[in-house]
Amino acid sequence: MDELPPQLEAGLAAVDGAIDEVEVALAPLLAAPLSQTRTDLSAVESAKLDLGLAYSINSLFWIYLCTQGVSPRDHPVKAELNRIRDCMKRIKGVQGDAGSQAVERQREDARGLNGLKLNKKAAKRFIEAAIKNDADDAVETEAAERAQKRSKKGAADDATDGAKGKKNSKKNRKDSSEDNTVEQKKSKKKKKKKSEKDTN
Repeated sequence: MDELPPQLEAGLAAVDGAIDEVEVALAPLLAAPLSQTRTDLSAVESAKLDLGLAYSINSLFWIYLCTQGVSPRDHPVKAELNRIRDCMKRIKGVQGDAGSQAVERQREDARGLNGLKLNKKAAKRFIEAAIKNDADDAVETEAAERAQKRSKKGAADDATDGAKGKKNSKKNRKDSSEDNTVEQKKSKKKKKKKSEKDTN
């Protein structure tokens, strides 16, 4: 029982070698505090560092799950790795955009367009209009939410009153018909009095 099958020994040796490589790769990061390492980095480089560390940790956890007999494909770590990959793609896109913007700036400099000035008054108008539109949208959204709550409450009240309404509907019809007859009698009396005045 002390000896392992040769295939298992080869696999364990490969894992041990891979772990040694990870330790060597992470050694420069572990040698100094992370905050100190970040001081020399730009914002994009710092984001890349954070994403690389997060991906490394989650990958190691993926491997750990495999060693424990747990399927990592059914574990939330898979979603986390996908999220980190998406962030890495966005960072690459930002870098691509920054590179293309730098090239565009060089072209503008060559054409002599670098002397353009910002029209501050126009920019202020644009910003104020955008803020006003956002505020108007927020007010409209709030009003719509209130109306929706009221309609839900009204529907709930109608549902609870529905049973009562069936019982009371005959009574209400009777009361309304009585009201109508009373109104009709009053109307006839007024017409009669008016016609009597007209004849006199």
